[in-house]
Amino acid sequence: MKKIYYLLSCFIFSSFVGHAQCTPDTTNTTFGFSPADTSQAVIIQGTAYSASVQFYSAPVISDSTDTIQVLSTIIDSAITGWPRGINYVKNPLATTVSSGGRFCIQYSGTTNSAAGQYNLRFSGSVHIISQTLGDTILTLASFNSLVQSHGLPAPYAYRLWVIITPVAPCNGLDSNNLTGPGVKPVASDLPCIVQSVPYFQTVQGRIQTDSTVTISVPVVGNLPVVFTVDSVRIDSILGLPNGITFGLSPRTILGGGKGCVSFYGTTTDAVGNYPITAIGTAWLTGNAAGQTIPYTRRGNLNQYAPFSGYYLRVVSTPDSCHLYIDSVTSVTNYNQSLNAKINVFPNPTAGVFTLQVNSGSPVTGMVFIFDALGRRVHEQPIDVLGPYSTTIDISKFGAGLYTLQVSTPQGSAVQKISVE
Repeated sequence: MKKIYYLLSCFIFSSFVGHAQCTPDTTNTTFGFSPADTSQAVIIQGTAYSASVQFYSAPVISDSTDTIQVLSTIIDSAITGWPRGINYVKNPLATTVSSGGRFCIQYSGTTNSAAGQYNLRFSGSVHIISQTLGDTILTLASFNSLVQSHGLPAPYAYRLWVIITPVAPCNGLDSNNLTGPGVKPVASDLPCIVQSVPYFQTVQGRIQTDSTVTISVPVVGNLPVVFTVDSVRIDSILGLPNGITFGLSPRTILGGGKGCVSFYGTTTDAVGNYPITAIGTAWLTGNAAGQTIPYTRRGNLNQYAPFSGYYLRVVSTPDSCHLYIDSVTSVTNYNQSLNAKINVFPNPTAGVFTLQVNSGSPVTGMVFIFDALGRRVHEQPIDVLGPYSTTIDISKFGAGLYTLQVSTPQGSAVQKISVE
C-alpha cells in the first residue's frame, strides 16, 4: 500500500511541476544559482520556453570579519512565484541539501502572465556555525541577508522576466535628433491617444553614457560607483494603456547611442497620464579602489534608458488633448508659504525664463504651465532640497499670458508669466 501511495504521489507531483528533469552538475562550484538570473534568457509571452539552473551550497563563507560554516540546508518542497503556465521540477527531489551539495531546477512551459519581473520564493532553514553567531539555524531569508553582508549575492534568490514580443519596429533614426540623453518629443509634446481612435507615434531616444549606482563591492564596501553604460537592451515597455503596444529599433543600444520606439494601437482605457517603464538589461563597467567592476542590471531601466518621467496621455476627444486638468493641478490647495519661495525671471519674457525655488525643505511634485485658454503646454517633475533653478522655454507657443503652477502634496504655488 505504501508503495502504491508513493508512486501515486510521485505521479501527481511530476504532473504538477512538469516532466523534464535536469542533472546536477558535479563540476559546478559557483555559490548559489548559476547561470545568474541576469544571464538567463527572458520568457516571451505566448512562446514555449525551457531552461534549467544549477545550485551549489558552498561549505564555507569567509571574509576578514567572519567565517561561516554551512552544515546543511532544508528547502521546503514548493517553490512559488512562477509566471502562470511555467512548471518546474527539482533534482534531487529531497529537500535537504548537504554542505557542498548540489541540485538543479528544470522549468518550462508557455505563459501569458503580465510582462514584468517574477521573484521566485524559497522557504526553509540553514544550519550554520559562525564565529559571530555561533551554532545556529537561520531562515533562508536571514541567511540571504547574512551572505549579502559579506559582499556576495543572496544565494536563495532568483528572478525571471516575462516580456512582450516587440512587433513592427519604428521607421529608423533621425541622425540629427538628440544631443544628450532623453526622449524627443518630450512627453508634453507627444500627440495624445484619443479613446477608440487608432494611434501611431514614434519617439527618438538617446542612452546616457554614465550612471551612479550604489552596490556592494567586497573590497570597498557599499559605495556609490560611477559606471560607464556599455549597452542597454530593452525587452519590454510597461505601463502602456490596454490595446497600445510598441516596436523598437534597435533592441540593444550602445551607451551614448540612439534608438527609436513606436507606440501604436487603439485603447478605450480611462482618460489620464500613463507613466511608462523600460524593462531589460544594462551592461555597465565601473572603477573603484583601482579595480574594474563589471555590473549587470536587469529590470527597471529608466535610470539608464531615456524614459524616466515619460508617459503617454489618453484623452476623450482630439480637442481635449491639452484641455483637461488633473486634480493634482487644482489651485484650490494654494500654499502661500510655498508661493513666496517661487521666483520667475525675466518676466515679461520672450518665452525663455528661469524658474527659481528658494526653499530649505524638500519640494517634490510637478511644474505645469497653462496658456490663457487653460491648455497645458508644458510640464516637468521637480524633486529638490535647497536652492534650485531651471530654464524653461515656451517661446514656440507664442505671445500671451501664461500660468505657471508648482503642484506638491503640501499645496500649490502659482505665478503669472507674460510672453511678449
